[in-house]
Amino acid sequence: MRVFRILVLLTGLLPLTALAAPDASLGRYHAIVIGNNNYSALPQLKTAVNDARGVAQLLHGQYGFKVELLIDASRADIIGALAKARGKLGPSDNLLVYFAGHGVLDSYAEEGYWLPVDADKSNPANWISNGDITNMVKALRARHVLVVADSCYSGTLVRAAPVKIKTAEERTAWIRRLAQKRSRTALVSGGLEPVIDAGGGQHSVFAKAFMAALNNNPDVLEGQSLFAAIRRPVALESDQTPEYSDIRRAGHDGGDFLFARLEARPTASAAAAPTTAAPASPAQGAVEFAYWDSIKNSTNPKVFEAYLAKFPFGNFADLARLKIDELKAAIKAASLVPKITLDGTWKGRADATCDDDDAQALDHLNIVVNVAGRQATGSFQANILGKIPFEGKVDAEGKLVVDSSVADFEGTLNAATGKGKGNWKAFSYGCRGSFTLSKAEEN
Repeated sequence: MRVFRILVLLTGLLPLTALAAPDASLGRYHAIVIGNNNYSALPQLKTAVNDARGVAQLLHGQYGFKVELLIDASRADIIGALAKARGKLGPSDNLLVYFAGHGVLDSYAEEGYWLPVDADKSNPANWISNGDITNMVKALRARHVLVVADSCYSGTLVRAAPVKIKTAEERTAWIRRLAQKRSRTALVSGGLEPVIDAGGGQHSVFAKAFMAALNNNPDVLEGQSLFAAIRRPVALESDQTPEYSDIRRAGHDGGDFLFARLEARPTASAAAAPTTAAPASPAQGAVEFAYWDSIKNSTNPKVFEAYLAKFPFGNFADLARLKIDELKAAIKAASLVPKITLDGTWKGRADATCDDDDAQALDHLNIVVNVAGRQATGSFQANILGKIPFEGKVDAEGKLVVDSSVADFEGTLNAATGKGKGNWKAFSYGCRGSFTLSKAEEN
């Protein structure tokens, strides 16, 4: 069970790089998408990260959002992203914030909390309350802010409101009115109850329905219609009941969040106001594509940061951000691996039993291993075999794996003691046993 899954969409934040120029009347689309699985002091979740990645890709690819994707985010990461959005967003912008992760309910105060990956359930110091979210949403200059919460106890963020159904004849005028009025709304996956961290294959039940509704939208989808599209599928597949309303005390003025597909933007703009945005020239596009092609295989995150500085709304901005996150995570992981020095010559002996009576000479096998960096070369020596060369690798934790056409062995070398041990076998003779090694200078 997921204690707290929340999907926050705040119109006017950081959209994934749009593939086309944003529509003038609808404003720019931004999103902060957060998915937390790997908690330091709470049970691990299964689908939150996958949900976040799926939503981010959909928002960018089909709706032109510029997305900031945060995986396994701390309180500082989340608050920092929202603070950055406050400084960047203008009165015509739209923001989407998606948070998937743990949460908790203060039953006495009827207050729900987001739990970042550095949260401790017994200590509220790093919790983020729905009240905090409300205050940050209220402070944004963005025209539209939508909070979508796929989380336990997320109903504390909204108050119930009836869904109004509009006729086809009224649709164009209605969308125009919604686009011009401020909105501060929330779509939540459940009321004051837990919600499940599964049920939708690789996604939660709510995230699956949310993405399906956006995938099936042919042009422009307002928040109330999105709610109507997901309410029944979620209720049928779970015990949770989605809700949709304005956020309490956050400055709602009767508008609604509009999801306009990229190909529908010209139509939407014509319904509201003419656009004067000029398309990028073919020459500009060629320069960007050539630039990306030259860096796409780089393993240096600074290269992709340079791309974003040059093309902040480029065609590959979302991929660049994902590359930066992945490469920085890999660099951080590498920095945490203990530095070991195993270079040198290792000598030892293998003792074994053999199924072949003619191969008893393999019971005692002399071994020489030469280690240089992570590469291992050497030889087996026995009367029946003679000298058989082999090659292999040593990983960052000192695990040694080598093989030859006749025999192989694997084990662990200890840089502190200069000793190694493991197991070996000979394919041709059915021999198996163990070996010990030590640095040659210690023999």
